[in-house]
Amino acid sequence: MEGDGARLVYSPEDGTLELRLGGPSVTVDGIAGELAFERIASDGEGAAPLWLAPADAIVLGKMIRYILERVKITETSREALERVLPRVDDLGQQAGAADSE
Repeated sequence: MEGDGARLVYSPEDGTLELRLGGPSVTVDGIAGELAFERIASDGEGAAPLWLAPADAIVLGKMIRYILERVKITETSREALERVLPRVDDLGQQAGAADSE
């Protein structure tokens, strides 16, 4: 999932965290144990990441579409799934692009 923009890459195997900026990068070594990630939204709310393997993102997108098309759910749940589907699709598309390189 390489991209041209800034990326944060964490390797729990060797305990490194690298901020890649498309030129210079910053690396922190020696992180022990699990590392929690949080993204702060513009409204100040924290959001946790969902790590998905490329194939998992594709399957999850198909499952969300199936639910939206065929399963009776509350409007609140429908809205939540409709908000997350584009992000899941982006992960699947990034995975497909990486597979074709």
